[in-house]
Amino acid sequence: MHFSNLCAARHSALRAAALSAGAITIMGLASGGHAAPPSVDVVLPENDPAPTGALVSGFQKPSSNDLGQVGFVGILNDGDRFIWFNDDFVWFNSSFEAGTLTGGTATMGISDNGDWVYNPQIDSEDGLIKNGEVLLVRGDPAEGFPDQFISFTSRLQMLPDATVFVVAGLTTTQGGSSSQGRVLYRITPEEEMIPVFASGDTVAGVTLSSGSNGIGFGYRISRNGEHHIHRLVAAGSAPNNFVYVDGSVAAFQGAPVGDGTTWNAFRSVSINNHGDYLFTGTTSASPDGGTNHVTYNGQLVLRAGMTIDGFELPSNATSQAVSISDNGSAVHGWTWGSGASAGGAIFYSPDASELESSSILLVEVGGMVDTTGDGQADAIVRGLNISEIAGPSFDLPSQPWLYTELELEPLSMPGVVFDAMARINFPADTVCVGDLTGDDVVNVFDLLALLDAWGECVEPNDCPADLNGDGLVNVFDLLILLEQWGVCR
Repeated sequence: MHFSNLCAARHSALRAAALSAGAITIMGLASGGHAAPPSVDVVLPENDPAPTGALVSGFQKPSSNDLGQVGFVGILNDGDRFIWFNDDFVWFNSSFEAGTLTGGTATMGISDNGDWVYNPQIDSEDGLIKNGEVLLVRGDPAEGFPDQFISFTSRLQMLPDATVFVVAGLTTTQGGSSSQGRVLYRITPEEEMIPVFASGDTVAGVTLSSGSNGIGFGYRISRNGEHHIHRLVAAGSAPNNFVYVDGSVAAFQGAPVGDGTTWNAFRSVSINNHGDYLFTGTTSASPDGGTNHVTYNGQLVLRAGMTIDGFELPSNATSQAVSISDNGSAVHGWTWGSGASAGGAIFYSPDASELESSSILLVEVGGMVDTTGDGQADAIVRGLNISEIAGPSFDLPSQPWLYTELELEPLSMPGVVFDAMARINFPADTVCVGDLTGDDVVNVFDLLALLDAWGECVEPNDCPADLNGDGLVNVFDLLILLEQWGVCR
């Protein structure tokens, strides 16, 4: 039962209970018992009114930028869609005047400069809208492919400089829906379309399938645009799925993992500005029965069935989503079971290279939450929307938080469950971004240290003032430091 079906009075009471303190504290009952559980700021709850008068009824996958802001496509109860950027509604399908917009796929992107892009239907044709203007639509000529046309667009990513990446289908019939193959395009801020690679190309010494599956939907480009991880399919008979990373094959279906098992299917992928990467998927059977895994830089480090931060993952758990930030932190999410027995958990690690030992349980399905800031449980987490079927669920910034969707049930209103796009803040004892002097406070001395390091990092991997991990100490790092000003939480 979703509370969008409740009367306005019950909605007002629920919203007041959920937002009175401006934060939600996650209290996973099976966690390691941290003294200072993380807090969560509610970005937008279900059933909130939009400026159009309709009510919010759903959310798509969140994206973030170098400033730690969030963007996502949302759904209204009258069928309209909207774009949310940082802290407000910025666009509605119904406001488009050059045609009719409907829908909006799960993935979208935002830049550091206020740009945004998403993938609605434009007069019933697949297309891209950037900052309210048509960027691309089905039937347009396919740049780089003479006599071919775009048959669909999907899986968007926007970099901080407003560069857009998108997977597109190719067809020889203008306006046709059939696809002879796919291409990954890079679209510059000036809107020049450049193919990265396409079905039938040879990459990392492997010839890709010439069919529509050669270019997989699962990929990520690092925020600085210098690193690329992608799920691809080789030509020939199965098994032929593999993970591509920066010109090399990181894992190939059927090849040895190194622990007596072989790689099988691949799922979530992520890469940061330094080229460090994570991916999830399955391997052949392992001794404990846990086939799902999380892999860091080619080394399998987590498996279903392990105990992480005192929490025992079921051996049938699915490693749904991962993301690695430019400062080396990471998140990973798992689900298991179905129906009444469905479960799930999200973990945070301040150091992706030590994922097994440093991971901390943030939230689990069935865990209690404090919605008033008084330390008392007053709601239950009833669900996590972290499946990667429609696109990446996590997009971890360098700031100490994660945007995700939670389903909550207030203890005062049994049976009433509502969704919320939320920002989970990481535990205070694991991170204090901006504390460059190590005195547990972000103040003028840290500001002076940042200004002293201003400019390009001499040692990119040892540059503590580079708070967003882009190899430069500049105004973006200054903004992060100012955001964290004061005593470390």
